[in-house]
Amino acid sequence: MRKAFTLIELLIVVLLISIVYGIYFYTIAKNANVKKFSLFNVKEYMNLKAKVHGERLTIICHNDKEICYLLNAKKEIVEDFEFKEKIKTFLIKEDEILEPTRYQNIELTEEIYFEPTLIYKRLSPRLFETLIYYTSENTWVYVSPFFDDTKEFINKEEIISYIKKREYLPMYSGLAEE
Repeated sequence: MRKAFTLIELLIVVLLISIVYGIYFYTIAKNANVKKFSLFNVKEYMNLKAKVHGERLTIICHNDKEICYLLNAKKEIVEDFEFKEKIKTFLIKEDEILEPTRYQNIELTEEIYFEPTLIYKRLSPRLFETLIYYTSENTWVYVSPFFDDTKEFINKEEIISYIKKREYLPMYSGLAEE
């Protein structure tokens, strides 16, 4: 009558446990790289997607249908995802006034035609379009075109002052060289 495990049996058990743990930690690490889209992390999201879909990407959102589309450089839809946040986007004019952005209707496919509430572009690895938006939680957000910072503000004056102080106004800054 046998009362102990053999060395081979113990090695097989350890190997099976190692394989299970390896699979578990691999899937956790893989899921950590899959960021959920939000406008607060839009640049990080687009940089991750650029590894799969190429450098020049565009996000186009349709608030009525609560959906956004990720387009590649050829203007093909490579991904779509749910986006329920209600926002209004703004442009800063030379006279330091925030003006609501109004986009023209676009046709992505024969079935998809609408007036977008957001169009945001990744122009190169280090250059994005400027993004200023107002959320349904009464927060103003500024996404810098050059740096990784995304800042929240409580009113228009605060955001304009910040942009001016950092000399981010389009008429002062120009485009950064790569």
